[in-house]
Amino acid sequence: QARWRRGEPVVVGSLDREFELQWGPHGFLERFGAEQVNMIDCRDGKSVHWLTLAHFFAGYTKPWTRAKCPDTFRRMMLKLKDWPPNTDFRDKMPEYFDDLMEALPFPQYTHRDGVLNLARHFPPDCVPPDLGPK
Repeated sequence: QARWRRGEPVVVGSLDREFELQWGPHGFLERFGAEQVNMIDCRDGKSVHWLTLAHFFAGYTKPWTRAKCPDTFRRMMLKLKDWPPNTDFRDKMPEYFDDLMEALPFPQYTHRDGVLNLARHFPPDCVPPDLGPK
């Protein structure tokens, strides 16, 4: 709380050691690879909506397999656009949400119901902040 009073950020490292589930591309591919997702080609800013999450992650694990732009035939540099789009992280991936909450330090600040988490104290009729992760 002393850091909070001074307005200092707290940076947490090596959180991946605390996870029980596989958080890398292979874990998400196994569970969600077949899902259609919205992406953006960072090279030209165009929306890409005909690929799956498997295409996205394959580009990181095997760059030579990246999908090609239908106009220029060069490999696209893709980024996910708001995934999951209309679903709360806790509802979409409850086991990953629970794994993350177990790994996060300072639960009084970082958990949604943490007593020192400001978002917990917003009035119920307010639009809730995006508490991620996304």
